[in-house]
Formats: sequence, C-alpha cells, structure tokens
Amino acid sequence: MLYHCNTIGQAKIAQWLEGKGITAEDIAHVELLEKNKVRITNPAGQYMDLEYANETVKIV
Repeated sequence: MLYHCNTIGQAKIAQWLEGKGITAEDIAHVELLEKNKVRITNPAGQYMDLEYANETVKIV
C-alpha cells in the first residue's frame, strides 16, 4: 500500500494509484482529507486531490 489508509475509500484510491504506476517514491506527502478523499503531493510540491465515489476514482 502506498500510504496508511483509515477507510475503504482511501484504500481504493491507493489501489487506483498503484494501478496507474504510482510508487511510494512518487509521493512526498499524503493528506487524508475525508473518508473518500485524499491529497497526494509529489516531491516537486505539486498536489492532486482524489475522490472515490460510485466505485470510481476521480481527480477533483
């Protein structure tokens, strides 16, 4: 797992990221924003908010 998850939605996002080829080295910081939403920050400081809803992950 790429990061510690507290909910199923957060785990689904991590699985989705892994499926896209994201590795732990690609992630500098993770914020668990909501039960189905996380913010991933890369080593360059760019971030992306991801949400799991209706059995899909989308960038918000």
